[in-house]
Amino acid sequence: MSLTFSEPFYSLSDFDRLFEQALDARAPNEVAQRRGQQGQTSLRPRIDVHEDKEKNIVTATFELPGLKKEDVDIEVRNNLLTVSGTAKADSSRKEEGYAVRERRFGKFYRQVPLPQGIKPDEVKASLEHGVLTVNFPRSGPEAAAKKHPTSLNEHATRAKNDAATERDSTRARTGDLLSRVPRLPTLESTMAIYGLWVINKAGGLVYQRNFAEGLAQLTSNEHLVLAGTLHGIHAITTRLSPIGTSSGAHVIEAETFKLTILLTPTGTKFVLITSIAETAADTVLNRAYEIYADAVMKNPFHTPEMPIRTDAFDTRIAALVASAHP
Repeated sequence: MSLTFSEPFYSLSDFDRLFEQALDARAPNEVAQRRGQQGQTSLRPRIDVHEDKEKNIVTATFELPGLKKEDVDIEVRNNLLTVSGTAKADSSRKEEGYAVRERRFGKFYRQVPLPQGIKPDEVKASLEHGVLTVNFPRSGPEAAAKKHPTSLNEHATRAKNDAATERDSTRARTGDLLSRVPRLPTLESTMAIYGLWVINKAGGLVYQRNFAEGLAQLTSNEHLVLAGTLHGIHAITTRLSPIGTSSGAHVIEAETFKLTILLTPTGTKFVLITSIAETAADTVLNRAYEIYADAVMKNPFHTPEMPIRTDAFDTRIAALVASAHP
């Protein structure tokens, strides 16, 4: 069985060859001369790699005609087998009236990746009749299975199952968070404002305040997850309208509460948590945005990405909610 190993250095040589061919078409004489000179100073030994499953050994052979052991260096480092060295060749011939003697000198360098965990003492090499033979143990079946999926279909099925699992987990987590927001012993016919969130254009929660006792105490991370989820739902629903354009979801209603969303011209979202029967949500949201524009946006040191920590904004929002249900 023959194996093919990836060779990062080989690809660079291919690029060089392509450039040389392009230049050869434009200046054949000059480039041909340069390539001839390079051919005398470089050598790329041919490599053949075979695997013996019965002996659990991989054999790599390098063709190095005319070379001796002292001309070849072998190094194992970082799971790479590096074979390098120097090739020397002398030739002479007699022609009419004079003798011709040529000397060639060149270096070579090849690399072969090794299985993980190979130690230098596990690599055996020998050079005979111009052929360098290197033996090393191959990866075990379990390791090979982890590195190389058995097929593209199996890989795609695994990715699809992972995505479905993640999607179901996200839905369950989001549903749990939404169900925990208001846990009040109020009747559906009662009008009440439970809380206000402000979400910036990037989906970050920059303000959160509760106005009623009995609300579930979400953690900071849960608040951030819920804010990001609402941001994503609102963005997606702007594209779902079957007729014309849409400004996105305006109201998200659960069994015992609803979320009313106001999208401002700057992309900031105000989310008001109220009872199902609440009728003043739109009015409160618009008034809250006016307070935000006056008490927060006029602050030269505040940016939309920053959390809102302004006493004037807190005080005026509290008064706004109190006036909605005196």
